[in-house]
Parts: sequence; C-alpha cells; structure tokens
Amino acid sequence: MWNSAHLGGESTEIIHIAVLGGGMTPGEDVTPADQLSGDALNRIVEGVRIYHLVPSACLVTSGFSLHGDLSQAEILAATALDLGVSPRDTLWLPDPRTTREEAAAYKARFGKEATVILVTSALHLPRAMCWFRYNGLDPIPAPANHLVKITPDRWTHHWRPSMRKISIMQKVFHEYAGLIELAWVSRR
Repeated sequence: MWNSAHLGGESTEIIHIAVLGGGMTPGEDVTPADQLSGDALNRIVEGVRIYHLVPSACLVTSGFSLHGDLSQAEILAATALDLGVSPRDTLWLPDPRTTREEAAAYKARFGKEATVILVTSALHLPRAMCWFRYNGLDPIPAPANHLVKITPDRWTHHWRPSMRKISIMQKVFHEYAGLIELAWVSRR
C-alpha cells in the first residue's frame, strides 16, 4: 500500500498519480462525481487524497468515452478539480478502453521518467500492476475500493452467503480472466 515513504523526497522528481478509469454513466444534470461508477469514484478520491499529500505530483486520469460524450478521463479530472486539484496538475489519457491499453498509453505519452503511483481498485491492482510492468514501468501500488474489509468483532458475517458476495466473485473471475490474458500475451 502506498505511503509517503515510497518517494525519494527529491524536489526535482516527477510524480504522476495515475488513476485508472472504472466506469461512468454520463448525465447533463448531475455533477461529475455523480456520473462516475462507485469503483471510479473511490479511485479518484484516493488519487486526490494522495495528491494533497504530495504537492509536486500531477494527477493522470484515463478512460475512454463509451457514449461519444466526455471521456472517463475527463470526468475523473473534473471530479478531481471539484475536490481541490489544480487544473495545471491534471493530465488525461482519454482513449484507452482496457487496463492493457491504459498502461501502453501511459508509457507512450510519458515514458519511464516519472515515478508512477498507480491508483485502482484493490481487486484490480494485481492485474494493473502486471500490465504496467509488462510495459517496462514500475509503479507504486495505491489500492482503493477494498471490497473485503475484515471486522474482528463480526467474523461470522464473513461466512454467511449473500448477493454481494456473489457479485464480488463475479469480479474475482473477471480479474482471473484478465490475468490469463496477460499470461497469454506475455508468452508471445
């Protein structure tokens, strides 16, 4: 998990907080934050939290436009502006559709010079880290949106079946499928 000790402390160091897209539903009469999915909202909140702890950092948001409107990258950035991020500290990658494309687009635009703090959902983080490493980058992981939170005084709750747990398993299978794709691609 990311903390400020990960950074070297040099004032000349370029630091990017890369917040991956996580879904959105466009809407003209709602705030940018209300357009984001729960995953995306948690990701940008964590990215902004880190941004406020690292004054020299820039926020890099990514994600495509599903409906031809504003991209996820733009909506994430607009939410960040609403949360106090300076416009000069926001950069967009508005074209990538997948984690694989996000990692490649980041490297194509920024290269390997910056220290990258990678913000995405905790469940998605292992696959995202693998794609960034596949592209020759070595990001610092910053998980957000933890789906499983251990509560010692309610341990029996974790064993009871529920619809939410079925939903979590669906996400787990999606991540395993993505890791299989990565293994297949990296063997070529």
